Amino acid sequence: MKRVLIVSPHFPPINAPDMQRVRMSLPYYQDYGWEAIVVTVHPKYIEGFKDDILIETIHKEIDVHKIKALPYRLTRLFGLGSLSLRSLPFYFQKVNKLLKKENFDLIFFSTTMFHVGVLGPYWKWRFKVPFVVDLQDPWRNDFYLSKPRSERPPKFWLAYLLLKWTEQLAIPKCDGVISVSEGYLDEIKNRYQVIKNLPMDVIPFGASLLDFQIVKSKTFDFSFLKSQNDKIKVAYIGAITPAFIPIIRIFFNSLITSKNDIAKYHFYFIGTSYSSMKSSRLVEDLSKELGISEYVTERSERIPYFEALKFMQAVDILFIPGSIDKDYNASKVYNAIVSRTPIFSIFNNKSDVKKIIEKSKSGYVLCFDTIEDLQQNCDKAMEVFLSMHEKQISHKIPEEILASHRTKQQSEFFTKALKH
Repeated sequence: MKRVLIVSPHFPPINAPDMQRVRMSLPYYQDYGWEAIVVTVHPKYIEGFKDDILIETIHKEIDVHKIKALPYRLTRLFGLGSLSLRSLPFYFQKVNKLLKKENFDLIFFSTTMFHVGVLGPYWKWRFKVPFVVDLQDPWRNDFYLSKPRSERPPKFWLAYLLLKWTEQLAIPKCDGVISVSEGYLDEIKNRYQVIKNLPMDVIPFGASLLDFQIVKSKTFDFSFLKSQNDKIKVAYIGAITPAFIPIIRIFFNSLITSKNDIAKYHFYFIGTSYSSMKSSRLVEDLSKELGISEYVTERSERIPYFEALKFMQAVDILFIPGSIDKDYNASKVYNAIVSRTPIFSIFNNKSDVKKIIEKSKSGYVLCFDTIEDLQQNCDKAMEVFLSMHEKQISHKIPEEILASHRTKQQSEFFTKALKH
């Protein structure tokens, strides 16, 4: 049995997307020859949304070490609120102790809190333990470099330069990279010629059948749905960024101009902000602009993970609008497939999500190469959408989207990285 030390600052009960790969994989690592030990940040040092039911999915025999982090209120004064920066000295201290006392074959950084990855080269040098990086998002994102100053996030340059510097230190020294998108791998290969022969693989998140077993016994208050009992309920659950809005705009315009009465529907956009606090509501603003706000409800606050699973099963159609980014692969699609609620999705032709929805026969994928293509094709796709709520989904769930299979892929990749 080989041993992998997993660095994941977010961990149950914190409801953060970047810990889901680790959480769903933990029940299966041993089946494929790996003992996993997790080092995470204690929840009291994290301001993220908590979902206590997530703790029920972590077996008690899993070895989880919880470390401290600098108080957010203190570091915020210096413009450094990132959890990875706040926890960096404590990761250094704790993992050093573990590596001195115990034998590990591999270190796995599975997080979007990328700064902590800068410790990988040090541990590899000092303790001779190789490390693998999980790119769930781009480590360094150049998207805003071409944007005017007014459109950049606050403190953009400080955040960007820190991520650029830590990526330059870590990626060339790592022993393998897995990613949710081929595009993210292409970016770093173009950036660092030294890693051209490094083991790399695209391994999306999986869906956990164990999670859906747990959610059967849970009840949640969806009373706000009852006020629209006579409507066809369409829902999207997840964050919304400006890259989604052009697609949602085209969809709504096509629905408005179709022969169908939009009043038959009510659209729910839930958990649309990355923050646990209320923030801007992009879809709500769009609906007001289009004059359809009475048919749209946006709740920007994130909701607990298991409540989201139950909500998927409580509505008539799952709407997944994708993004104008061709490399965007929504992991939420896999849970949507397992929920057996019909899916109407819009994705770039190059997205891997398109293939899996079509293979599972769980819904419809409206594909596009350019926004102009989407504009032309969306009107034609309305006929499919208008009959979607009448469909009964009884498909067989593809094995490759399940967490057990994704863990097997990870384990095989870990072995490949060790050989490299």
